[in-house]
Amino acid sequence: PPSTPATLTRRRRAAFSRMPLRPPGCLLVFAVVAARGARMITTSFEPAARAPAALCRSAEGRCGEVPRESSAEGSAEVHFGSGPPFWDAHYAQDPIPEDWLEEYGDVRHLIHEATRSDKTSRVLHVGCGSSRLAEEMYDEGYRRIVNIDSSSVVIRQMASRNVGRPGLQWLVMDAGRLSFDHCEFDAVIDKGLLDTLALGDDGPEAIGAYLRGVARVLRPGGAFLCISFCQPQLWRRFFDATAFDLELREVELPQPDPTLSANYAYIATSRSLPPGAT
Repeated sequence: PPSTPATLTRRRRAAFSRMPLRPPGCLLVFAVVAARGARMITTSFEPAARAPAALCRSAEGRCGEVPRESSAEGSAEVHFGSGPPFWDAHYAQDPIPEDWLEEYGDVRHLIHEATRSDKTSRVLHVGCGSSRLAEEMYDEGYRRIVNIDSSSVVIRQMASRNVGRPGLQWLVMDAGRLSFDHCEFDAVIDKGLLDTLALGDDGPEAIGAYLRGVARVLRPGGAFLCISFCQPQLWRRFFDATAFDLELREVELPQPDPTLSANYAYIATSRSLPPGAT
């Protein structure tokens, strides 16, 4: 059947439920999607730690099953952890814009907090995908937003969709290798990217590189706003291990449907230059 934002959301949540567990000794993040909702499971560093199989089943998949789909050219199969090839294929197949983890209206007050309600703020939206977030921010007066994603397919789609919004920039870029100058942004917004990195082939390493890059490009006093499925006890470890000199605030985002687990927002405010910055 034709794709709609609702069906895309269900597919993406189901994809998280089918992520394979990470090799022994690594920190695991596992999205568990049941027929009635989604929640995050964190396992320990113990080599034998495994999420109970009963918790890993979903309406559309089973624990340990790697989601695969054909590349845009149909020449090979790619898996979630393969990065851009997976997302290029996904967006080529499903080009409809979607916000699968909170919409702008749900986090508007947090964006205003991160930007101090200054609509002249220079904002970096990382892992933008096909989210409508930047469009809605632009229409409300934020005109200096840089959107990056590792998928060239979705960047082309979103740039074409937003030709009438000249203040929006769309760049193909790996969030773990930010090529911006030190202290270039007043705010960095992440809506689901951190969760996605955690489920990639090199999760902990990718998260560390990503957060260090965010710390580098934020101006002193700037804020990193991260919207996540994941509970605070996991992300605190990563924030503590990064180069941030920060003040961290955690906000629970209850869902309208009481059968769904809450999402979380993390606002990390940079107090000074990160080590090595000039």
